[in-house]
Amino acid sequence: MNKEEASILHGLYYYREIVEEEVLYSAAEINWLVHHPISKGKEWRGTDGKPQSVENETDNYLATIGATSAAAARPLAYLQASGSIRYRKDGGGFRIAVTGTGADLARELDTCFGRLNVFYKTHKDGVLWFVATVLLSLVTTLVTLYAS
Repeated sequence: MNKEEASILHGLYYYREIVEEEVLYSAAEINWLVHHPISKGKEWRGTDGKPQSVENETDNYLATIGATSAAAARPLAYLQASGSIRYRKDGGGFRIAVTGTGADLARELDTCFGRLNVFYKTHKDGVLWFVATVLLSLVTTLVTLYAS
């Protein structure tokens, strides 16, 4: 899971904190989550109670909306494939429901240690993490040996 997907999932869950309920979001609202760090995800709800959005005022409004929608759909497709959300296009927006698995992951992303744990889980199959695991077990063995 990359930074964009983590930010989207965290913001979607903490906006409502309800599992399996579909809510309609625009692509500009999803892009606000993409452009802000996870720590700002709880601030996605504006003062009016609605999600904040990234609006672009340009001459070619339809092209901008299409590009924004495509950019927002990529991380949503990955989150759906991983089982964290269910979504479908609905007109100019997305109907998104956070699954139970996604809610658990979003809660874990809420803390620094949780984010480290998620990072480790997604990257633990590499050689670097194998070496780190071996070194950690060696240090643990040495500490236990000298402590007793």
